[in-house]
Amino acid sequence: LAGDLLMMCSSEKPDMKEVDENGQKIDAAFFKEDDLPLLHDGRPRWADQIICVEFKRHETNNDPFDDRDEEQADANSQARKEARGQIITYAEQVFRMQQRTALFMLLVVGRNFRVIRWDRSGAIVTRALDYVEHSGVLCGLLWRMSLQSDEALGVDPSATRLRAEDADYAEMDEAAKALDSDLATEERVLTEAEVRAGVQVFKYVREWFRLSLHPAWPRYRVEVPDGDKMRLLLIGRPLFYAHGMAGRGTRGYVALDCSSKRFVWLKDAWRVHYDLVDQEGTILALLNDKHVRNVPTLLCHGDIRNQTTDTPRYDSEETLNSHEESPLRHHMHYRIVEQEVAMPLLEFQTGKQLVSVVLNAVVAAIMHRDVSGGNVLIYPKIIYLPKTNKMYVRWRGLLADWEMSKPVSDKEEFLRPRQPPRTGTWQFLSAAMLSASPGPIEIPDELESFLYVILYHGARYLKSNCDNVPLFLEKFFDAYSSGSDGIYTCGAAKAIAIKTLGAIHPQPDVQLVFDSPLDSIFDNLLPHFKARYKVLKYVQNAENSEPPRKASVISSRNAGASSLGLGEEFLDELDEGVECVEVPSSRRTVMAEEPTSEERQSAALIAKHAHFAGVLGGALRTQAWPSDDKVGDQVPNNYKPHYPLAQQKGAAPSTIKRRRRATTGLIDHCHASCPAVVEPSRSAHAVLNT
Repeated sequence: LAGDLLMMCSSEKPDMKEVDENGQKIDAAFFKEDDLPLLHDGRPRWADQIICVEFKRHETNNDPFDDRDEEQADANSQARKEARGQIITYAEQVFRMQQRTALFMLLVVGRNFRVIRWDRSGAIVTRALDYVEHSGVLCGLLWRMSLQSDEALGVDPSATRLRAEDADYAEMDEAAKALDSDLATEERVLTEAEVRAGVQVFKYVREWFRLSLHPAWPRYRVEVPDGDKMRLLLIGRPLFYAHGMAGRGTRGYVALDCSSKRFVWLKDAWRVHYDLVDQEGTILALLNDKHVRNVPTLLCHGDIRNQTTDTPRYDSEETLNSHEESPLRHHMHYRIVEQEVAMPLLEFQTGKQLVSVVLNAVVAAIMHRDVSGGNVLIYPKIIYLPKTNKMYVRWRGLLADWEMSKPVSDKEEFLRPRQPPRTGTWQFLSAAMLSASPGPIEIPDELESFLYVILYHGARYLKSNCDNVPLFLEKFFDAYSSGSDGIYTCGAAKAIAIKTLGAIHPQPDVQLVFDSPLDSIFDNLLPHFKARYKVLKYVQNAENSEPPRKASVISSRNAGASSLGLGEEFLDELDEGVECVEVPSSRRTVMAEEPTSEERQSAALIAKHAHFAGVLGGALRTQAWPSDDKVGDQVPNNYKPHYPLAQQKGAAPSTIKRRRRATTGLIDHCHASCPAVVEPSRSAHAVLNT
């Protein structure tokens, strides 16, 4: 029935941990006859699946979807949520390992079957059919699937799967071999031999590429637009991948450039296709042309063969014909290649180096709109100092991932936002951006995020007086508040520290102390942010306040009863001589205290980057920095959070928790991406293990 598509059961045991650390076992899958494993070992073989197959018992709650409500096929019972979460993680695993535009899945529940088509916007689900009563439909479906091309079945034609006999496969193995000329990473003066060797590769870059060539992961030759031609790159296992099925699906690779034979950084993503949002490469090219410091160097970029997600086209007619924005977002496949292969920020060696790297990112002085621990990177750079006539390896900060950025000079006449206002990474967003109705991101919000990057990495990796680092990080960075309207807002610990105290208290009445110049940085900057929030509160209060309405005298008994909220049966209870007074509905407003001129001046100091950068620079000039203040990760792998994740729509919390546990590919914190609309969660960069 399925031609050269052969189905193999795979529910006996999971793939090896290097492939899927969550140990998932889908029931079966269709494979191409040429790709079918020679030995049937009962593993899922995620890298080779063409069509996924999942079987469920006939109980109704085993069906992830419910056909009873035509307007709500997304079933909501707990059992259905768990079943839906399970198949979402299956689709996610296939997209993570393969180069895909879409994926078909056959779901069989008892005698009923459905077909699901997944892409980065969501899923299209057929109604359940009884395959006994409608056997011709199922047989016809399998036969037609067998006639489809790989591209029609969702395989990305811009990526060519490499086999062991291919020349490019062998070239990748050769490039992964360590060379004596590879440079060590630590900061130092280069030796004469290293200088004579010329252009070299840092050891960590080649090691990351070698680790990406795991035998269980597929290798590909992918194309990236480069002007009027295509640049070809060789990739293996991603160094980083974003969690979740719907969304950008960002993956980052250390890639081998087929033309230059050099290692480069490749980011593959499904960018949100907004009319007013530029491609990241367009923004980066502008920054490079303007010689903006400490940003990646663009090599090439572009949309891939006009590949877009199809799911939004099948949204309900009511949504498509209305003026409301569909919750299903259009995504476009996109790749960007950068020259620098940078290290995650957590690799910093001392507190002084942490501040130095963040300062490098701050001086870019461009609105980034997603400052986070994952986007501030470390790049070892070779520099020449004329006064010493020597060359050095110096660690510089690199501010990456510019897809959320926009020019500061954007005109106000744009009547609709380029994308949702609350964009970024929850843990590092300012308290203002975590309010119930955030406005556009401003420079003080970005500077507050930079301060949180220092605070987070300092508290987690440096010596301090914090007794319980994991609990402090969880309360300050992961926590949230929620109102009756269901909107998640800033957690109490962050709000109190930045708005009320102007100080960080990891324990009650205990101020955070690093016993280093880090303390002076927080002591200097936090009062400015406290002053800013006082000014904001006063301005908002003045804008929202209304003059009280005058009370009026009403002689009508009916009007009086209405004003008092009494029913018709109580009208006779009112004395004839009573003149009722209308009591207008009103809300008491507590007037905010007016900021002093000193507080306004203090808030104004963080309206630009200069003062913030000056404070960091001044702290770096002091000689009081310890050289042994980094003590390693103080969040144990087995730490269990004390507070639950925010309730999210879709998959069951247990599935979300499992998905959050899936770490980045080879290392943490590297060229991370963020969701389009931010909700509280465990950070994609492992703020806390869940």
